[in-house]
Amino acid sequence: MNQKSFDNKKFVKKLDGLNSVVDSMDDLFKYQLDMTRVFKRYLSHTRCQIHGFYRLLGMCNDQHVEDYRKFTINKVTKQNKKKRRMKND
Repeated sequence: MNQKSFDNKKFVKKLDGLNSVVDSMDDLFKYQLDMTRVFKRYLSHTRCQIHGFYRLLGMCNDQHVEDYRKFTINKVTKQNKKKRRMKND
């Protein structure tokens, strides 16, 4: 996540819509484990869901979608190279 575009107040405000208990950064730390779990779950899914999650947090700028796309393509390319190498040996 890009630290420059991360706005604490906006983040808490977005979370506040989801859970009325969260109204300050101090309260947010109590939910840190839950948020980590949520991030991991969303990051292990598709680009669309990541996009939706960032939009939910009010941090949607399309850059993360592009980054994820590049990451996925690189990962697949590396796997294909490895398969080709093993095939040739």
